[in-house]
Amino acid sequence: MPVLGDGASVKDGLKSLQTKITDGKYNDAVSVAARVIAVSEPGTRSLFLSLRLAKVGYQLYSVAEKEYNETGDYRSALAHALIKETLHEFTESDPSLVEEGVKICWDRLKDEMGISIAHEEIDDLVVNSIVNVLNNASGVKGFDYGSFLEDACENGIKMLFDAEVGSKENKDALLGRSYQEQKEFEKMLKGASGELAKEIVSRIMNDKESKEDMPEKITKSILEQVLNEAIDKYTSS
Repeated sequence: MPVLGDGASVKDGLKSLQTKITDGKYNDAVSVAARVIAVSEPGTRSLFLSLRLAKVGYQLYSVAEKEYNETGDYRSALAHALIKETLHEFTESDPSLVEEGVKICWDRLKDEMGISIAHEEIDDLVVNSIVNVLNNASGVKGFDYGSFLEDACENGIKMLFDAEVGSKENKDALLGRSYQEQKEFEKMLKGASGELAKEIVSRIMNDKESKEDMPEKITKSILEQVLNEAIDKYTSS
C-alpha cells in the first residue's frame, strides 16, 4: 500500500498480519498492525503531517465555533471560516467545501514547510484526517487544542489500519472469518486508534518543544515509541 510504503519491514508485517487474522488471533493482529505503522516511514510521516495540519484545522474550528454560538448553524459557520482562511470563493452548499478548503490550507502549509509529498495517498490521508474532524464537530463539543489533535491523530491511525486490512491478502483473510468476528476486529482497531492517539498527543502536549512547533524528528520519535509500546499491550498472553 503506497501510504505505508513498500519496505521489507512493512511487507513482513503485512504478511504477519494476514497470518494472525487467518488464525483468529485478533489481539495479536492489532499488535502487528501497530508495528507496521511504526516501521513505515510514509505512515509515521503522514501522522506527523496530520498533526501539523491539525493546528490550522483547530484555528478553523475556533473561528467557526464563535459564529456557531451566535447563529446555531455550524455548517454555515464552518463555510464562513473556510472562506475567510483561504480567501477562496465557495458556496455554503458545496458538498466538497470542507475538503477543498482544507486542501488549500494544506498546500499552503506544505509551501511554508518547504516539503513535497511523494505519494498522493499521503496527501489524501493528511487532508482527510482534518476534514473528518471538522465535519464531525457539531459546534457544541467545545474542543480544546489537545482534543482536536487527538481526533486528527485517531483518524490518521485508523486510516493507516484500514490501508493494512484493505490489502487484498488481508481483506481475503478477514472475509474468511465470521461476520461477527469481522465486526469485532474492526471495533478493536477503532478502539486501539483512539487509545494510541490519546497517548501520542498526551506526550506531545507534555513536551514543550513539540507542543510549540512539533519538529518532525521529536514528534516521529514519540509516534514510534507509542506504537512500539502497543506491541506488548495488545499481544495475547
